[in-house]
Amino acid sequence: MVLRRFQLIVGALVLVSVVFVGVRVSAIVGGSPDSTSQYTTVLLRSDRGRCTGSLIGSRWVLTAAHCVEDTTYLRVSAIDALTGGTIWEATGIQRYLTGYDASTGENDIALVELRESIAGPYAVLGTASEVSAVEDLGGSAIASGFGRTSTDGSPSSVPLQVRVQLVSRNVCRDAWNYNVQYSSSFVCVAPSSTATICNGDSGGPLFVEVGGVRKIAGVTAFGAKQCGVSFSVFTRVSSFLEWITSISGIGAGSSTPVTVQPVVTTVPVVTTVPAGSQVVVFPAVPPLVPVNVPPLYPTVSNRGRPVLPKFSTTRAYQLVTEQVGGKCNVDIDANVSLRGRRVEIFLSKTERKASYRRILDEFGDTTIRLSKSCSAVLRNGVFVQLEGSLTRFRAIL
Repeated sequence: MVLRRFQLIVGALVLVSVVFVGVRVSAIVGGSPDSTSQYTTVLLRSDRGRCTGSLIGSRWVLTAAHCVEDTTYLRVSAIDALTGGTIWEATGIQRYLTGYDASTGENDIALVELRESIAGPYAVLGTASEVSAVEDLGGSAIASGFGRTSTDGSPSSVPLQVRVQLVSRNVCRDAWNYNVQYSSSFVCVAPSSTATICNGDSGGPLFVEVGGVRKIAGVTAFGAKQCGVSFSVFTRVSSFLEWITSISGIGAGSSTPVTVQPVVTTVPVVTTVPAGSQVVVFPAVPPLVPVNVPPLYPTVSNRGRPVLPKFSTTRAYQLVTEQVGGKCNVDIDANVSLRGRRVEIFLSKTERKASYRRILDEFGDTTIRLSKSCSAVLRNGVFVQLEGSLTRFRAIL
């Protein structure tokens, strides 16, 4: 049967390649919340967009190379699959690639070293024999990740999982329809329009189940632009086990300790890196835009409504609202230097107990959605108190 070819969208967003035919993916169609792997299937956010990865050690995340090759910062989050709450967050300190070729899709695998150490559990890597035992028989596997739930749908806010069918290397090679050469370092999943990965973020895990334990067989790499109409392709992790172990010390079948190593806040010096590897240190944060204005911090006294320049180095908390139907989307923007800090949000200056508690993202921002009109929100005011502070500030337009 002749299968239709599709245009590639490279990376976590929509950067077009004229060579490769396929689409970078890691979203789930027909899936359900993945409470089993919610501690290890993690959301990656960078200046290029969203991807998925797997926490395989206290300071190591496994993902796709195209997710991190050109990023300037990276924040990693584990999200509760049922509530959407943040379980933990960490920042990337540096990334490791090994001969990734964007034109062929080969070696699309990367390790990210985290600045903060995370307690287990950790995802387990499968061996070549464990993966082949399922693959050769066309057995089932589980794909997990964040992203679009349909070709034109919205990204998921929680990790989703879906059961998919593996196909053997011979079957995949014989029916291969992408405009790049088939490689034995690929793992293929059978086409399906109702149970598949999809357009969006990439790098998520493909698990095989061995003795009741999920083990990573692949890292999500690419697939058809119209989700599920052709093979979904993953980078075969067992082909890179030696490389992974040489950098992280983590091998196949490693245990899942729950102790945390001391947090290291300085960039480690890597003395030996396997040949062909690339090591890139993430800059600390995106550069600030300097704005020459005097410091101005409105407090709960609510005297007047001064306006501060967006992303100035002296603003306190800026408010952006958007009415969507009967709900109000509220963006609270703080100085980028407050990224990763926890804040309490009050919906009036007289409210004694915080309505929300949030961790500010890589830009120092956070978003809440309220079941009321934006005019009511602005009338009552939105007030922010930084964790450890005794001062409550009004977020201003």
